[in-house]
Amino acid sequence: GDSILTSIKHTHTVGKLDNPVLPNEGYKLKLFQEISGLNSSSKFIKTKLEGLVAKRLTNSISVNLNTQSGLLLTLDGKPSLLADRFHLGGPTSVRGFRTWGLGQHDRGSSVGGDLYWSLGLSMFGKLPILNFENLKWHTFANLGKSVKFNQDSSSISQVKSHLTSSSFYKHHSSSAGIGLVYQLQNGSS
Repeated sequence: GDSILTSIKHTHTVGKLDNPVLPNEGYKLKLFQEISGLNSSSKFIKTKLEGLVAKRLTNSISVNLNTQSGLLLTLDGKPSLLADRFHLGGPTSVRGFRTWGLGQHDRGSSVGGDLYWSLGLSMFGKLPILNFENLKWHTFANLGKSVKFNQDSSSISQVKSHLTSSSFYKHHSSSAGIGLVYQLQNGSS
């Protein structure tokens, strides 16, 4: 069905990366907040926190550690809408899964989540036989979890329940892989 969204969004980023696309050195911390409610089909507060640390190990190899978490709280006691939820999976969130492939599904389609976390470790390096600056080998390991709140209890009580439950951290999805990465755009800041 149709829905109307009126919201205020704020993003604040701090840090310095030597290359925003494939960083070798630096860090970044990004906070995203959204509040919806005025003449909207849904009323919510949405917060997402992302962190990235990049470290050069050798002249040709670097490692990146990234983490993300997000929380969507409805303000009207109604369930969150599909379009407002977090959807995980794919090259920009949790590698090794198809886009929106992580979390609860209904008839093969992602229903998204109201609470999530993800953690990723990546290593990049120059190819030893080819001297292409933008083409690198890549290996990664990722894990994450997304949960949709049920309609029977308040969002706040479900946040407390999930964050204090060991299953929220133990029962997650994970992936690992190797491959090649080609940087299409200029990575200078």
